[in-house]
Amino acid sequence: MHDMLYYQRSGRMGALGLPLMLGFGIGVGALLGIPYAYAVNFCPLIYINFLITMAFGFAIGTAVNIGARTGKVRNLGMVMIAGLISGVAAEYVAWVGYVHAVSKVGVWAWSPGELQVYIELINAQGIWSIKNSTPTGYVLGAVWLVEAGILVGMAVWLPRSGISSAPFNEQTGTWADTTTSYGPFRLKGELHALTSRLEAGDTAAINELEPAPASASSFHQCVITSCAGDDQFTLLSLDAINRTYDDKGKEQLTNRSLLKYLFITPAMRKAIEAKAAEPVKVAEMANAAAEKAVTEAT
Repeated sequence: MHDMLYYQRSGRMGALGLPLMLGFGIGVGALLGIPYAYAVNFCPLIYINFLITMAFGFAIGTAVNIGARTGKVRNLGMVMIAGLISGVAAEYVAWVGYVHAVSKVGVWAWSPGELQVYIELINAQGIWSIKNSTPTGYVLGAVWLVEAGILVGMAVWLPRSGISSAPFNEQTGTWADTTTSYGPFRLKGELHALTSRLEAGDTAAINELEPAPASASSFHQCVITSCAGDDQFTLLSLDAINRTYDDKGKEQLTNRSLLKYLFITPAMRKAIEAKAAEPVKVAEMANAAAEKAVTEAT
């Protein structure tokens, strides 16, 4: 049994967690850094260069995230540190590649001092133009800082986001591997009463939900996250969803989390599955909607 009411990360990490995150992150940065630098140098559009930078950062962040999951890292601080180090290392390799790409003699400036000299030369002379203007000095430096911020930011944010949304079963030593959505549902009573009963483990509270039409503009959805090999590790999230359409008729869903990762029993999960399988009571819902409209009109 799990003693917690809601799932909380333990903050632990496997012995190989940090080496794996750094190995994956720095490895991808080293592998793609020079091709990235050449792509940025030869692309004439600064806007496309920013997209290339985002893609490079995405690759590094994904690598760190894979290392974190493989190393069973539940400590978000360590994930962010690994992402930061990987992003900075990738930025360094990219600068080495950039200097090689723009220099006429093909210089490989791997030492920090030599690399700084070439960066200062490029900054003083400028390297590309936009609208007949060649940025130099502080302006060009500001562009570089933005690019570095995008690269390092992606390397930090992406793995943090991935691990923060991935529950880990401490008893089995595995990540939750299944997420299933049930709904749409209509709430018959008050939300506070429902959440209180769910937190108390009252399986009958599921009867406060009833299936809603698939086209409903406002509904609730139950999301169950579970882990193979441990039926006690079953987490319930309840969301309120509003469906609207823009001027072009494109559907837009707004999701509001009502509760997140509540531990529930196998019996409550079966009750949710059974409730989702019930037929939609269209006539009753139409009458309820009509009564509500009359009430609001008066």
